Amino acid sequence: MKQKISYLILLLLLCPIGMMAQERVLTGKVTEKLDNGSEDPIIGANVVLVNNQNRYIKGAVTDIDGNYMLQVPTDVKNLKVRATYIGMKSVTVNYNGQTEINFSMENETMLDEVTVTGMRGGRDGMGVSRLEQTSAVQKVDLASIVETAPVTSVEEALQGQIAGLDINLGGDPGARSSIRIRGTSSLSASNEPLIVIDGVPQDVDITDDFNFSTANEEDFGALLNIAPANIESIEVLKDASATAIYGTKGANGVLLINTKRGSMGKTKFSFSSKFTTKHEPKSIPLLNGAQYVSLMQDAIWNAANAKGISNARNEMDMLFNNPEINYDPNFRYYDEYNVDTDWLDAVKQDAIITDNNFSMTGGGEKAVYKLNLGYYDEQGTTKGTGVQRLSAGMKITYNFSDKLRVRTDFSFSNTNKDANALSSVRSIAMQKMPNLSPYWIDDATKQPTDVYFSRDEDFQGSFTSTSGSVSSSNYNPVAMVKEGYNKTTQRDEKMTITLQYDFPFHLQYQGWVSLNMRTTKNKQFLPQEATGVLWTSSYANRSVDASTDAFSLQTENKLIYNNTFAEKHKIIATALVKTADNESFSYTSTTYGNASANLSDPVVGSVVASSGSGNSERRSISMIGQAVYSFDNRYHCNSHPD
Repeated sequence: MKQKISYLILLLLLCPIGMMAQERVLTGKVTEKLDNGSEDPIIGANVVLVNNQNRYIKGAVTDIDGNYMLQVPTDVKNLKVRATYIGMKSVTVNYNGQTEINFSMENETMLDEVTVTGMRGGRDGMGVSRLEQTSAVQKVDLASIVETAPVTSVEEALQGQIAGLDINLGGDPGARSSIRIRGTSSLSASNEPLIVIDGVPQDVDITDDFNFSTANEEDFGALLNIAPANIESIEVLKDASATAIYGTKGANGVLLINTKRGSMGKTKFSFSSKFTTKHEPKSIPLLNGAQYVSLMQDAIWNAANAKGISNARNEMDMLFNNPEINYDPNFRYYDEYNVDTDWLDAVKQDAIITDNNFSMTGGGEKAVYKLNLGYYDEQGTTKGTGVQRLSAGMKITYNFSDKLRVRTDFSFSNTNKDANALSSVRSIAMQKMPNLSPYWIDDATKQPTDVYFSRDEDFQGSFTSTSGSVSSSNYNPVAMVKEGYNKTTQRDEKMTITLQYDFPFHLQYQGWVSLNMRTTKNKQFLPQEATGVLWTSSYANRSVDASTDAFSLQTENKLIYNNTFAEKHKIIATALVKTADNESFSYTSTTYGNASANLSDPVVGSVVASSGSGNSERRSISMIGQAVYSFDNRYHCNSHPD
């Protein structure tokens, strides 16, 4: 029994030795060839084993003397040994069982001038080249635009660059911009194009009556969270063939946005900073206080004369019994209604925009990377408006072999948008009585105080709703821009993993999975100081607290067959399957009677006007096929079976 135990222990001790015998040891030295003929050891050079698919098997790093040691597996054939170092020409040697291989490396040749000639090329998402495409496609390279023009958003960069692309820019920072390709195609449904960023469609179906209690996504956030400095190019698919690739979502056209990626070579750092100021030109001429009162009196008197004085009781009552347009020193608010106020000038300001972007790129033969950081800060020309965006991204592309490539994209953005409590501030400012003061007038000094003047009702009516309609709202726009707010914070975290594999029989597989997590929080406050309503009104210090959480998971699996027969007949056949799963949760509460703008919680001494929540999930799957036949690079035809 003891003898059997001894044999077992000896066998266990010999097992690691047998396993080690399956590998051979390769040693050597890596040196740099100098101009004087001598050689110095290279510290930190990479020495790797490469198989017949150009895939790295094992690797080592040279020590302080330039020496390395590699364990070579015996079960792998057709190996090569490669030495690489930044700034040096890589050296590759066939491995035939040697026990020692030394490398002598040379510096890369430095050129005084490099001329690069570009040719039209590239393929779309279905594997079809530009020459073989039969659809209408227009491409814009943003590099020259961003470098020469002070653009701060994608919409500004595209303005006037593409025929048939109409963009109506929003007035305030972060406001929604309307994009139309080939004009308006629907009377009731959305006319916005589909936006595809690095091959991943973005869900931006936003209706005109957007509100946080029912919506699933933030208002057009996809474009706002992309810095123009990080965009490589934008392509526009104009005709109806876009629906063959993207389904009905592409019926209004498609914007293909391709962001910048890393490049092979030494690590490069790039930093850009832009500083822009905005100043509005002089507006249309408006009446002063005395001119306005005279105009109102003349208009009412002319209307009374047209009807006949005896039949114009209402007009005569309006003319003589409204002290707001009569110079009556006994009127309680005589001082407040006898000034000259430029309401539009009081709510606008000169704005400053800063845009800072930092990027780091580099990589070797196997992996390339790009890191980008950005901070964008824009003030609006209307007081109380602005947007700040902090963005970060990391892109890594790794070539496991000549056939297998993997790409990972990570991005994060945090956007803070400041807006007015109501969107009609400028409209109200242009219609507000110019003889009315924004502030109470001191009876002794006849100078404006720091207390806002707002009446529940005057000659122009009273505040009745928060719809933003000019005909139903009348408030103090100065108090609205200074005391009211509409703050939105949006955070986006995106991750996309793409895999590409080349089969040996002219077949290529491409697949990706994309995750997008979005959190949106919104706080609004409508101050009583601006509306002048009674404290019992549901619009007295009205507050809104809302949040939306959204999660999106999308996948795509695609097979592309590309082969040429007899040097003239070319076939490109593509089949793909897409899936999408979108989930969202939203919550909103509206209260009034809040003690201040900072006490908007529904449980803190206020009245709940309304509250609600929603939870939704949407799933979809689509299958698309396409075949393109080309004869002698001259004639092309395609079909799109869905």
